[in-house]
Amino acid sequence: MDFAALFDFSHRVTKDTVMVKTVDGQVDRKVVKGSFNWLGFLFTWFYAVLSSKYKTPGFGTKVGIPLIVMIVINLALQVILGRSLSLIVDLVWSVLNGLMFDTWFKQQLIKNGYTEMVNPA
Repeated sequence: MDFAALFDFSHRVTKDTVMVKTVDGQVDRKVVKGSFNWLGFLFTWFYAVLSSKYKTPGFGTKVGIPLIVMIVINLALQVILGRSLSLIVDLVWSVLNGLMFDTWFKQQLIKNGYTEMVNPA
């Protein structure tokens, strides 16, 4: 996981994109939405793992590892500074997930060999 990509807002997906890959002679299409992902905001890692839309190798790990890091940071903050700051960090993490969820998905698709369809019909 490239932690710099977690906060790469300058390359955030802002328009719907169709990604394609040929697998065993058949074209596999994945649509990457260019908007705030409310389900990614609400369910974070669970949405990446349980949704059929986001099934692609490595995506659950791509979203899960930062989640584990955030849980550890949150636990440390709770012990040191109390629950209120921890709630703020939770909210910031959820907003980050909502903003970047589909960008991380597109990055994983590219890593898995998908290419952007130039003129989707």
